[in-house]
Amino acid sequence: MTVTVKIPTQLRTATEGEDSGVQVTSAFPVHPTVLAQVARAAAEASRAVSRAESMRRVRIVAGDFTEERGLLTPSLKIKRKAITREYERDIEALYS
Repeated sequence: MTVTVKIPTQLRTATEGEDSGVQVTSAFPVHPTVLAQVARAAAEASRAVSRAESMRRVRIVAGDFTEERGLLTPSLKIKRKAITREYERDIEALYS
């Protein structure tokens, strides 16, 4: 399952002690408010699906998924093998 989260320009500050139940990590430095917003969005999206389909961990990666980078087809479908190769370390970080 691929989920794209658009972070609004005006971010709400995370409520102290708030726990979304989703672990969010990043491949590069990210402001804690952005991490909290992504965790909230992932938790909200997970409520719409079964527990087996829900997101428990999210990794923020650098770079756009574009056709030019070889990560999308001309019809904008993802190229799973190319993404797996490009982000192998990030995927491993989700499971370690």
